[in-house]
Amino acid sequence: MKLSPTPILAIFYTLVALLICPLDSSGQSELTKAKTKFDAHMQRAENFMTANLHGEALQSVRKAAKSTEKREELMKAWLFEAELLRSTQNHPKALEVLLKMKQLDFTEKERLMEIKMLGRLAAVHQELGKYPVDVIEDSVRFYIESALKLTAENPKKYEFEIASLYNELGMFVYRKGNTPEARKYYQIACSTFEKLGEDQYLITPLSNLLELESCTYNHGESKKLAEKLEQRIKGRTWYSQMIGAYNALRIFANIQKDTIAELNYLNNYLETHLRNERKINSDKMLALSEIYERDKLKQEIVDEKLKRKQKSKELKDAQDYRNRLLLYLVIALVVGVGVVILFIRERRTKQKMNRINEALNQAQERYRLLVVESNHRIKNNLQMITAMLEYTGKGIEPSNRKVLRSISGKINAISALHKFLYVDIHNEFIPVETYFKELIKLYDEISSDQFAVKLEVGDVQIRSERIVYFGLIVNEMLSNTLEHSPDTMGKIHITITKSEDGFLFTYFDASTRSKALKEGMGSELIRNLVARVGGSGFSLDPHSGTYQFYFKVVGSGDHIL
Repeated sequence: MKLSPTPILAIFYTLVALLICPLDSSGQSELTKAKTKFDAHMQRAENFMTANLHGEALQSVRKAAKSTEKREELMKAWLFEAELLRSTQNHPKALEVLLKMKQLDFTEKERLMEIKMLGRLAAVHQELGKYPVDVIEDSVRFYIESALKLTAENPKKYEFEIASLYNELGMFVYRKGNTPEARKYYQIACSTFEKLGEDQYLITPLSNLLELESCTYNHGESKKLAEKLEQRIKGRTWYSQMIGAYNALRIFANIQKDTIAELNYLNNYLETHLRNERKINSDKMLALSEIYERDKLKQEIVDEKLKRKQKSKELKDAQDYRNRLLLYLVIALVVGVGVVILFIRERRTKQKMNRINEALNQAQERYRLLVVESNHRIKNNLQMITAMLEYTGKGIEPSNRKVLRSISGKINAISALHKFLYVDIHNEFIPVETYFKELIKLYDEISSDQFAVKLEVGDVQIRSERIVYFGLIVNEMLSNTLEHSPDTMGKIHITITKSEDGFLFTYFDASTRSKALKEGMGSELIRNLVARVGGSGFSLDPHSGTYQFYFKVVGSGDHIL
């Protein structure tokens, strides 16, 4: 980085202006920074919990609690931590967090937090009752009734919480053998959730009520409830609610001695569990890869940043010194004294600045090499994971091999991007055509002879941190074609054309599919990936293998995303 010579009078006037009107570079307020930090930690905790990385989620939520002094945010973090500990069966620790929260004096504005806290206390006590610990028998009812008293102050405002509490109370009394009372509470919960239009939360009390009516041999009512429950869960993807619903339906079919229906519900139960496991494994793999690479390079990047900061400080000190020297030169020119001496000193300062600039440029080059090396390591690690998956796939069932192949394809899509980033592309934009051709090569070894792809994407380029999602989209579309129509597919066409305010992405495999074919998990994944790149107008014709969506462009050029 070279400093261009500055006119003497311009520097003089600039220095005077800075002395008279110093700028405040503090940026956003401390309050805004704290809020941003809290939200970032909570978001990371939610992402880790979704991927079933409970240890990392616990660390993040505790960091969030330490980063804030606001009571509302602190209580939100405590409730999240208690629920996380409860989901990992660490009920004593969850109870400890909730009892710490219970010591607070809740205000009227914090009433909702207090109700949620009491509800969680009841749930933890009820689950603790399954284990050999010293728990007061009536503590569950006590906390639920305490929460219901608070909701009585404004029942319309807390209708959702009331329904949840009655469902929890129904579970408690049902386990105690009080079937009539449990039935009443379940019915209140069901009617309230149905009134609020909360179909997802309605499933749990409805499942509980079906189990109760089935076990009490109330065949007429249980049959009505089973039909209603089946209608509510049809086409849904609510994992925990679907698991409870299929379990209740399985119990109903068992008591009705309908073996075929029971096996069907058991199959749906297992398929729901398998789909969730696949999603968790995919999320976990991405999260683990992120953690591994971050921890591995964290110290190196920190050290490099410290070096750059030190060099920048030295450069700033030199610039400040040079500015002061130029100010002295202006004064010397005005009074006509010491011109020769000041000139010599200025030349020496320039030489010193050139040496500092050269050192800074070297530091920047080392940083660039470190980024290239990190992409190289990421690519190697992803290829190692792919090799491990291929080795694992030997000798296993064909259905499971398809799952491994799908996961391997997604990893290869990410690996191909990092290959370009470290081999010959070091800026922030990647040519789509080059990247897509690399992905298509990955399918040459595993596809039939008739597999052919025609690629017409022009000179579109996409930012390196965003193009990986386009790679995953193309990978999933190719996988769907090979899975659903390997024998009837024609020449695959992938095009990107200019539209009115962006670009139109089109994928067409000219295959023949069954008219009964419906969208599955692959299509749902493609929809989510399209949303990640800001796509709109997504359309899918599963019978002809045609996908389309629009995406807008931003940046310095018409072909840059």
